[in-house]
Amino acid sequence: MTKLSNKARFSKVLVHLSEAPEFIEDKEYRFSEFEQIALGVALGHTEGGYLKTKISVFFDNGECYKQVRIDLAKNDERGFRDHMEQLIIFANSTRGEERHNEFDRIVGNEVGTTAAFYRTFFDHYELVDADQTAPA
Repeated sequence: MTKLSNKARFSKVLVHLSEAPEFIEDKEYRFSEFEQIALGVALGHTEGGYLKTKISVFFDNGECYKQVRIDLAKNDERGFRDHMEQLIIFANSTRGEERHNEFDRIVGNEVGTTAAFYRTFFDHYELVDADQTAPA
């Protein structure tokens, strides 16, 4: 069995807290398991608003995307992949670029760093479980 690409993959997702009772706080999930639960939560949430969920995602190359807040709802975010796709769309908009550049200035990053991170996220990360393999 061989890895499908050289991109970093998820080793785990840690749920720090969630307004969705389907998630257990401080529990680690496989990426595919987290995404499946998140989608079910989002599609099943009919009470209006969204369910705040704070997670950290860990990759097989040792990197960690810490304390990410996703807002689970049918008409909002449906998981981490959806969250990232929406951020990429926002980063490519004029308003998004302005907001990210402002953030970079506030935290002392080189202007353009945050927008570039989102634009290239899927070039560096493969949103599958680290142990998912292809037949040899």
